[in-house]
Amino acid sequence: MNFEDKVDFIKNRYSNPNTQKVYINGLKKIESRLGDIMGIEVQDLKVWFHEDDINGQTANTLLNTAKVFLHDEDTRADIEILRADIVKKINLRKAKVNAEKDKKLPSLSKVRAESYKQTNPRNIIITYLLMNYYTRNLDLYIKIVTSMKDTTDKNLNYLVINKAGKDSYKIKYIRNIYKTSKIYGQKVYEMRNKRLNEAVAEYLHTEGAYLLGGTKPIEINTISPYIPYYTPFNLTESDLFKIYIKSIDKSGNISALQRASERRGTSINTILSNYHINNPELKKLIKTD
Repeated sequence: MNFEDKVDFIKNRYSNPNTQKVYINGLKKIESRLGDIMGIEVQDLKVWFHEDDINGQTANTLLNTAKVFLHDEDTRADIEILRADIVKKINLRKAKVNAEKDKKLPSLSKVRAESYKQTNPRNIIITYLLMNYYTRNLDLYIKIVTSMKDTTDKNLNYLVINKAGKDSYKIKYIRNIYKTSKIYGQKVYEMRNKRLNEAVAEYLHTEGAYLLGGTKPIEINTISPYIPYYTPFNLTESDLFKIYIKSIDKSGNISALQRASERRGTSINTILSNYHINNPELKKLIKTD
């Protein structure tokens, strides 16, 4: 089978043009380095990846390309063994990068101090929700309304603001869509904070109903890149939650951990298992079964 035949084989097997492009490019790379893909050994790939220090994503794509043409069961098993080694390497690098990044994160007190300097209403709202309700990015897909009658769309989250009266500083936060909504269902909170109330009212009056977009919501799958523009020190949602968990680890405040778990919509065990915890009392809460 010559190169053109292999390209035709890929095109016949995969209908998606993007998938075709990925595998054809992978084929070109493999054959330019190792020769005919039909005759290579998995060890050849392993040596190549090591010598050129090929990144994990590229290596994974090349392994997928090799599997298209290498059908021997032992060879395919060897490919998966190599893939597992690559994943392990990726995870180690990722852990190292994250550890270095974590060392540079500001303290919770510094983040709070910086948040009090914010004047833009959108910044104030987003930072307040991230720091007090430990939300993820999706939770910020919010429409601001002035009546519960306008909260019927289950594909939106809402901030319901009271216009006047004795509860003029009360806002209802309704979360319909968030990462674990299928497990925990709709979450509703009443928030009493004058600064937040004024920011929400100002945003609705000057920008529009949608927290991300103003008069028209942004695409729901494009939220993440926007969030750091509105937070202290341009921190991501993940950064802010790490900072908060680090403060809990230092204090050993179990009630604060329980509050973060409930509001974020994730189990205590998940939090303790996925974040670096040193506090011995908190470690006792980790379930291993």
